[in-house]
Amino acid sequence: MKKLNKPSKSYTRGFTIIELMVTLAVLSIVLGVGVPAFQNLIEGGRVTSQINQTIGLVSFARSEASKRTATTITVCGSTDEATCNTTNWESGWLVMSDVDGDRTLDAGDGDVLLRVGPALTGGNTLRTLGFGNAGFIQFDAAGSPGSAGTFTLCDDRGATEAKALVLSIVGQSRAAVDEDSNSIVNNHTGGDVTCP
Repeated sequence: MKKLNKPSKSYTRGFTIIELMVTLAVLSIVLGVGVPAFQNLIEGGRVTSQINQTIGLVSFARSEASKRTATTITVCGSTDEATCNTTNWESGWLVMSDVDGDRTLDAGDGDVLLRVGPALTGGNTLRTLGFGNAGFIQFDAAGSPGSAGTFTLCDDRGATEAKALVLSIVGQSRAAVDEDSNSIVNNHTGGDVTCP
């Protein structure tokens, strides 16, 4: 006589609907808290990188003014990377040896384009206050811009997250700090920086 095999019981292992719902709830909480914090970290890093680029721009221009004693160094906002044509520095900028100080790059005058900066990313703004003109700064042979001023860098978070570079009348630069403990850095006159 032949013995019949009994079918073996087979159990399927998996998650219950309650376990899946709890997992999704925890995941949504983590994403809800983590994504905005990560976004804030990215925006803060972008602003820091861009203010460091601005510090480098000013330092380079001042250094070139000291090296090229017979000429003015012009730093200006530029949308086309060839002419001084805007007060919105976030559109780009350029540094040039400007022999006659007319803010026009003339090869016939002996002017030389020294450095070009691209437009800022992230929708950030870079504006100036002071310097006698919002669209350009000119360094003399002593490295002086002729007047004090501030570069203010803002993103969509506003003035409380803005960074600024303060430039003295003799050309010394420093990072702006919050002098009155209101979470907004101060410009060269001691007032709070503002964002457009």
